[in-house]
Amino acid sequence: MKKLIFSTFAALLLNIGTSFAQDHEFVQPECFLCDFEQVWADKTLQVSQSIKNPGIKDFVLTFCNEYAEEWGGALGQTIDYFENPKQWEKEMEECGGPDFCDYSPRNGYFVASTWGDGDGFEACYWNCKNGNKLFAVDWSKDTDCLYAVTLFYDYNPKTHKMVPNKELTARVKAARLKLAAGLPITYVTLSLPKVGKTIKMENWETNEKASYTFDGTSFVGLK
Repeated sequence: MKKLIFSTFAALLLNIGTSFAQDHEFVQPECFLCDFEQVWADKTLQVSQSIKNPGIKDFVLTFCNEYAEEWGGALGQTIDYFENPKQWEKEMEECGGPDFCDYSPRNGYFVASTWGDGDGFEACYWNCKNGNKLFAVDWSKDTDCLYAVTLFYDYNPKTHKMVPNKELTARVKAARLKLAAGLPITYVTLSLPKVGKTIKMENWETNEKASYTFDGTSFVGLK
């Protein structure tokens, strides 16, 4: 389903790909995600201590509740969805709304997309060998600023805190930009796994691919 959602974005990007490819260096337009990327790493998030074994819903809502008021988009939609998923889906169906959410608690996965502004929010988590959890967020904006951020948090069940993993975030961004080869970062679709532990990247212009599998400690092959 996620591939279907982002295929429309990809078609738009491919139509303008030639003009971008002709430039030696892509100049990034202004985008709120660029601003968000500069501030997220300075804030540790607190998961409610009343939740004994938090899952994807708890991590997603902790993140969204912290940032939705200021940054909106798919984050606000995610909060609305979790307030009453069945009612939210019913309203979308009745009004023919193209917004989309997919919640898979057993797989530790969630995705939301707002059609009008091309705002896509995807999240998952993995269990770590040290007893912690690694939470990942991929948030993209395709229609006006062609930008995306992929963020990682380390969750410690003893402190109930989600600590920004700046080092891993920087490495994944570097790998994505390398695959983009001078094109906007959203020319490389980054897919978090609904099943399994592998992050997949694909450049829609060149068809080049890369993948990195989490082994419980690190992502194999990620430099």
